[in-house]
Amino acid sequence: MLEENEDYEPDYNCYYKSLRYILPLRAASLILPLFATHVQLDEIENTPDEKRKCELIGSFQEIKPIVQPTGSFVFGASQFGSARLGNGELFSLIESALDNLNKNKKSNNHLDALIAETSILEGMTLITADQDLISVVNSFNGQTANLRDVLNNNECK
Repeated sequence: MLEENEDYEPDYNCYYKSLRYILPLRAASLILPLFATHVQLDEIENTPDEKRKCELIGSFQEIKPIVQPTGSFVFGASQFGSARLGNGELFSLIESALDNLNKNKKSNNHLDALIAETSILEGMTLITADQDLISVVNSFNGQTANLRDVLNNNECK
């Protein structure tokens, strides 16, 4: 369940999967503040299928997250003005853990690491359907919520 007085940051896959479940996520966003970084929107913008990209942008706009800077600046991934100049230590540890878990098979681990680092540093609960990401965030004492659980029961405690 989502709890009042908590901040939540949906991962990219929440927007991707929310096309089927936009109403529960929109309802949650009306009750609770949802946050995002430029990374989630960048991933949406890089969707190759134009129709799908438009749907995802609509989903992002419908949910209306509060966009905040990432916890670190990563060349090739971060946007100037949308990232903090953190020391990158936590980011590097998260990226390495993700690479080890999924054997470097995912090309977006650095993006997931930026999102995860931001949620941990800001004390937010990361909402995602990515089990590897959940495991890594929890291992760094971050808070997570599985998207399936949120969609099945989005009432506040």
